[in-house]
Amino acid sequence: MKHTPEPWYVAHHQFIYAAGHLLVGQTACPPALSDDPVATQAINADRIVACLNACAGISEESLADDCWNKMRDDRDRQAALNAELVVELKKAISLRVTLYRHSDMEGDTDKLTDDEIVQRDVFARQWTQAIAKVGETK
Repeated sequence: MKHTPEPWYVAHHQFIYAAGHLLVGQTACPPALSDDPVATQAINADRIVACLNACAGISEESLADDCWNKMRDDRDRQAALNAELVVELKKAISLRVTLYRHSDMEGDTDKLTDDEIVQRDVFARQWTQAIAKVGETK
């Protein structure tokens, strides 16, 4: 058995249609579940359609094979890497700003203290590591 082909769309807040103006469903929301049942119906219909259209091209077998958990795990891993990268980049930018305050625009290291030179080297290492992390995510 095959599902109704995409794309699906919402009309009149609660009616869900498939290609060719084929009515495939309608959302409902009992008033006891929402202060604004009509708005809730519209939101529910939008979410259903977004999920179904996002599945376009994915076979029913793949959906049954837990592909969503794999995609969620990949998304979560990517989000963690991105968050770590942002932290490292903020550290590097902060260090770079500090170093620019203590050296001239030509990068004259004669005016840097030994500690600032070490910080400059740390900065270079942080950028190298951050760039390497970006490469790992591709």
